Amino acid sequence: MKFLLPLFCLSSLLDAHTFEVSYTVPAEKPIYTPRVYIALSQGFRSPRTRMGDWGNLPILFAIDDHDRDGKVTIDEKCISTIPHGNVEGRYKVQAVVRIHPDWLLPGSGEGDLYSVTQRVEFVQGEKQSLTFVADTAVKAPEFRNEGAVQDHYFKSEKLSAFHKRDYNLRYSVILPEGWDETKKYPVIVYVTGFSAVHHTSTRRISRNFGEKGKQAIIVIADANCRWGHSVFANSAVNGPWGDALTHELLPHIDKTYGGAGPEHRYITGVSSGGWTAAWAIVAYPDAYAEAWPVSPDPVDFGMFQELNLLDRKPDHLYLTTEKDEQVDRCISLPMLGWTFQNMANYEHALGPGGQLQSFAAVFSPKMNADGTPDQWYDVETGKVDMKVTDSWKPFDISRKLEDEWKVLGPKVQGKMHFGIHEKDMFHLDHAIRLLEKKCEKLGCAATFTYFEGVGHHMPREHAEKMMDSVLKRWNEK
Repeated sequence: MKFLLPLFCLSSLLDAHTFEVSYTVPAEKPIYTPRVYIALSQGFRSPRTRMGDWGNLPILFAIDDHDRDGKVTIDEKCISTIPHGNVEGRYKVQAVVRIHPDWLLPGSGEGDLYSVTQRVEFVQGEKQSLTFVADTAVKAPEFRNEGAVQDHYFKSEKLSAFHKRDYNLRYSVILPEGWDETKKYPVIVYVTGFSAVHHTSTRRISRNFGEKGKQAIIVIADANCRWGHSVFANSAVNGPWGDALTHELLPHIDKTYGGAGPEHRYITGVSSGGWTAAWAIVAYPDAYAEAWPVSPDPVDFGMFQELNLLDRKPDHLYLTTEKDEQVDRCISLPMLGWTFQNMANYEHALGPGGQLQSFAAVFSPKMNADGTPDQWYDVETGKVDMKVTDSWKPFDISRKLEDEWKVLGPKVQGKMHFGIHEKDMFHLDHAIRLLEKKCEKLGCAATFTYFEGVGHHMPREHAEKMMDSVLKRWNEK
């Protein structure tokens, strides 16, 4: 007797593609289990270079190489961002192997592997069986180690102790015009935003601070880590990044390049780097003269973008209600089309390194046995786990200010200067407005500047305003 497969099962099997991937296992055993990806994208760039391109993310199929033998088969049973049968059209296809233990984007960390790109036509109902050899390794970045602009690794003893291996921070330094090693200078700490890299950001940041910026040491501190963006906060998953920056790297900068110490040290950044600046001034108020956060990640969890994580109402990450209708919740302004569900599905295939996962890696108070933070939403349903988000309260900057105002107040008074567009591209202006009200209630003399229009960046005039404050303090003292 013959049994017929249901039509939808037969269709699924016909459309299920198979990708055989092989790679050379590194001589030095990878610290984490390698994850192998098949990435598909359209356009002129290779798929691996789009792994962090929110505006044009590749399709991902992924599997962990648990036996680490350098051979995997990726099929319909593996993690994927979309069903195999939904892939239709002409794509560039590439295999990527994640090897680097401390980098957020697969295919761009030193030692990661990738294959040549194949151009493939996918037709519904036709199965593709493809073979890839990931035999090209990502090279170490080329650093400038002398001159006015330099790039360096810095071994953090604190992070090395946490990870039980040598662990390096990465930074670039832009020295003042006519730098003299016998003199002292004010220091501006610029923290990179999500996925931005220190040594590729120097020209843009130098241009933003203009002629006035040439009178200070500018340190570009790279916040990237395996789980995304460390925000230089002490974390149960990432380790003591806050202490590493404030108590290790910055004293090293002062000693090596002539920084004038905490009284003339300023911290700024945009987006996740902006959150770092806001956190640094409340977590280490004696270590910084001022903080100038721009478009920071949520600083009040009453508006975590558009989620209220403080009330007792159940939250849903993927859907929201507008005019009595359920619609997709967007991580950005709707015109960009970046929904939370798309991001969550992509990060599920990506593994560590996405924006949503990076929140959990910083804010969740414990690391699980498998090295992961507590998940704050169900990837299938989008339901937010309130027990997890309730545990994030120590990182709510607005709440921290209120709870610790008697101690913090005298130390941060007049030292916080926030800037954000009237309509932030990622809905971050809502939390800033809540923080502004909290500051008014507390009598906190923080300043809030709302840039005209829509955006998510530091306008040059804001950087100049910051430099005016830096130089005024320097010239007075």
